[in-house]
Amino acid sequence: MDVSVFEYLYGKDISHDGISSFDGYSWKHSLWTLYNSFFSYLEERLVILISGVLSYFVTSFLAYYLIVFFLKSNRGFIHHIRSCRRVLLITAHPDDECMFFGPVILQLIKESCNVYLLCLSQGNYDGKGALRKDELWKSCNILGIPESNIFLCRNSQLSDDPKMRWKKSVLSPIILSHIEIFQCDTVVTFDQSGVSGHINHRAIFFSMCDIIDSNKLPSYCKVYFLETVNLLRKYSSFADTLLSFILSSCWYSVNFQESQRLKEAMKAHKSQFVWFRKLYLLFSRYVFINTLRASDSLDLCFDFED
Repeated sequence: MDVSVFEYLYGKDISHDGISSFDGYSWKHSLWTLYNSFFSYLEERLVILISGVLSYFVTSFLAYYLIVFFLKSNRGFIHHIRSCRRVLLITAHPDDECMFFGPVILQLIKESCNVYLLCLSQGNYDGKGALRKDELWKSCNILGIPESNIFLCRNSQLSDDPKMRWKKSVLSPIILSHIEIFQCDTVVTFDQSGVSGHINHRAIFFSMCDIIDSNKLPSYCKVYFLETVNLLRKYSSFADTLLSFILSSCWYSVNFQESQRLKEAMKAHKSQFVWFRKLYLLFSRYVFINTLRASDSLDLCFDFED
């Protein structure tokens, strides 16, 4: 065989004494081929990923539009709380009402429900309790909650503090008294994870568990908890509507115009309207949809430090 042909095929240099040696061109060529193959593979997978994400968002937008503008007019597709007329919304801090519960508030009011708000602290963590009270009243006015239906607790044992455990022995009587005084047939509040994991949010859940477990909850009252979702869903904006519609048996959604109203309510909390809350409003699914779970559908956890 001709030496030049052999070198071309096998990448070897045949010396005059018949001993072969590695040709530098051969291993460099192999590395270059491997490099190109690797990045071609990455490019293909990236195209697939981008196509998948875009397809999901387009599908989610169409689903959101379909649910909000068409299916909501058909009573058979509305997965709301049935037969509720007097609803007690329990939050931990001023601004919780519009950051987390906006869609359910707007839709309940639209359905002519009497919505009461029980806010269990002044939000005085930064020494701005008086200011935050005024901001809460302004926010509720935008949301449509009458001033006479707003109740703000001033209790030194219920301080706005991420390190302070609110005791059931303090919370439960306050919650129960408001349910009984206004004869609320429905309570809506945080679930075990409290959406953001805030210890004050979670304390409300465990106090509700205590009331239910001790059979103190009036027979005419039902309890619903706002579902916490994973971070990807939490910050997927309206794109979470499709999954929420499929996975949840009780949900409340708003259109884009109503979501702007919720953002205006959040802006009323000027002392809290900092950059990360502005980002939250841009990406949070809680500005577009709330999903609730009834207390009788949960394995309630009663283990909470008192």
